[in-house]
Amino acid sequence: LTDRQVIESFATADGNHNIKYALALDGTVVTDYVFAIDTQLKADTQTKCEDVVWNNFVIGGKDYWEAPTGTHQMTYLDGRIYDMKVEIDPSSQSDANVYGVKINEDGTITAAETAQNRQFKLQVTLIDVNGNISETEVITVIFKKQEAAQVTELAPMPYTITPAADKSVIINLGDVFTSLSDEDAIAIRNKGNIEWSIENNDNTFVLPLSAFGASLDNAITYYEDAACTQEIDASDMLNGEAVKSIKYAKIPVSAYSNIAATLGEHLLSITLNRQVGVPGTTVEKTIKKVNVPVDVQLPAWEDIFKTTTQWNGNTYVARLTNVDRSLNNAEISMDAFEDASTAWGSNINDNICIEEMKYIGADGREYNAAGGMPAQVGTQTANLDYSALTADINTTHKLAFTELTAKASYSFGVPNFKIEKEFTVQLKSIFEDAKLVYYVWNGSAWVANANAKMNAADVIPVGAVNTDGSTITAEGLVLELNNYKTEVSGWMLDNTQTPYKTLKANSIAFSEFTIWQQNGALYTGAENQICIYNYEAQASGLTNATINVANTTGINVVGTGTIESGNGGSITLQFVDNMGVYTEASINFVKQ
Repeated sequence: LTDRQVIESFATADGNHNIKYALALDGTVVTDYVFAIDTQLKADTQTKCEDVVWNNFVIGGKDYWEAPTGTHQMTYLDGRIYDMKVEIDPSSQSDANVYGVKINEDGTITAAETAQNRQFKLQVTLIDVNGNISETEVITVIFKKQEAAQVTELAPMPYTITPAADKSVIINLGDVFTSLSDEDAIAIRNKGNIEWSIENNDNTFVLPLSAFGASLDNAITYYEDAACTQEIDASDMLNGEAVKSIKYAKIPVSAYSNIAATLGEHLLSITLNRQVGVPGTTVEKTIKKVNVPVDVQLPAWEDIFKTTTQWNGNTYVARLTNVDRSLNNAEISMDAFEDASTAWGSNINDNICIEEMKYIGADGREYNAAGGMPAQVGTQTANLDYSALTADINTTHKLAFTELTAKASYSFGVPNFKIEKEFTVQLKSIFEDAKLVYYVWNGSAWVANANAKMNAADVIPVGAVNTDGSTITAEGLVLELNNYKTEVSGWMLDNTQTPYKTLKANSIAFSEFTIWQQNGALYTGAENQICIYNYEAQASGLTNATINVANTTGINVVGTGTIESGNGGSITLQFVDNMGVYTEASINFVKQ
C-alpha cells in the first residue's frame, strides 16, 4: 500500500487524528484496542516494535528449550506482532546442515531426530502491526524428541445394560480434572478442548465409532456428583475451579442401536487439550490423556424380572388354557414373570420370548414340547404339541407329561444383549383342581362353609354368582375352576350322551376357558367344554346312594332309606375335559 492509501483507509474521515484498533479474527476481537495506524505521526502512535522476548517464541506449541523434532509451525505469542522472520544464525549453520535443521519457505522449521539434545542458534526479527521492525535477537533452541502425551488409565468401570429409556454411560473420572494445575484448568475453557474417542478402532462399544466426534463431545455432560445433578456446563468451564471440580461424565445413550455391540471390556479415552499461540495460528497442546476401560455387562435376570404369584417355590405352575386339535396345538399359560421395577415405564415383560420347552418322555429321552406354532413373544401363552401331550390318554386319562424345562429370554435390542432364564414348569390340565364349595353369608362377607347344606327334600341348593365369576350373590353350592366360580343352577346329568354324561349349564365365558355343553357330544361346541364322566354319592341312612339326574334345582341325593337331619355324606363328580383328562371334585354335606 502507499502512504496515502493507508491514511485514507485507517484515519478518521477528516484525517484529523488517529484511531486505535484491535486485532480481530473472523469477526471475533482477540486483543485490546491498543494498535494505532500512524496517519499523522503523532506522539501517541506506536513508533517502535517491541523487543524480542525469548519466552514468547514457541515451536510446535513447545518452548524454545524443548522444541520438538519433526516439522512444526513457529509462533510468537504477542498479539501486537504481525509477523516474524526466522533464520539460522551463521554460527549454527554448519551444525544445522549436519544434523538436519532447516527453515522452510512456509514458515515452519524442520529438525531431524539427529538434532535431539543439541543447541542451535536462530535469528528472530519481528514486525508489528504498524510495520515497525524489531532488532534481531539470537535465540538458542534445544531440540528434544517429541514425547507422546502421558497416558494414564483408570480402573475398569462396569456398565450394566438396562431397559431404562436413559441408557447413558456414567464415567467416574477419578482425578482426571481434580488433579489439573490452575494453569491447565484455566486453559480448558470449553468442551472443544475435551476430546473423547474409542481406542483401537473398536466398533463394538454400545455406541459405534461414528457416534464419537465433535457432536458427541459437545453432547457429553460433566458433573460434580455421581447422581449427575450438579452439572458443570460450558459457561462454567471458563472458571478453572469449576473445571477442577469435574468428577463424572455422562455419555448419552438413548437406544442400543449398534448391531455389532458386544459385552466385555472396551477402551475409551479422554484427551484434555489447550490452545497455544496467537489466534489464527494457534496449535493444540495435549495436557493429558486418560484411558477409561468400560466393562459392558448384562444384568441378572432377577434384576429385571421377578416371579408372579403362580410359582410354587422354584417351580412355575402353568395351566393349559385352550386346545386346537386341527392345529395340533395346546396353549399353556406362561405369565411367569413381571417387571422387577416400575422405573422403566411399561410392562417390558410383554417382550419376553419363550424360546424352548422340553420334557422327558417315557423312554427317558428329552423331547421338544413345542407345538405347531412358533414360540411366541410375550408372557401370556406358549404352544405345546397336542399329540405328544395326549399320547395314550384314552388309557391313562392323564397328560403324557406334567413337568417341563423352559427357557425364556429378553433382548435389549442387539444380538449380544440378551438375558436368559431356565426354569421348571409344572403343567396342569384345563380343569385340574376343580372343587365344589358351599358359600354362606357370615354377616359381612361370603365364606366357604366346611360342609354343604342339604335341605329337607334331600337337595343341596346351588348358589348364585355374577357373570364374571368374581362375586357370590346367593348362598349355595358353587363350582370353582382355576379360581373362577360358577353357579350350578339348572345343572342336570344327561344320560343321553354315551359314554359321557354331560354337565348342563348356562353358557358362561371366562377369560381362560368356556363352560358350555348343552346336549352336545364331547368334542362339539366350545373347545374347553367340561363334562361329567362319572358321579358318586354316599350318605348316612342310604344304600345304593346316587344322584338324581332328572333334578334341576340342585344336587339331589337319592337311594334306599332316609337321611336323617344332622346326618350327611359326600358327593363326588368326575369331570373329563376336551383332551380326555379326568378331574374329580368332592364335597361333604349335612342335612339341615
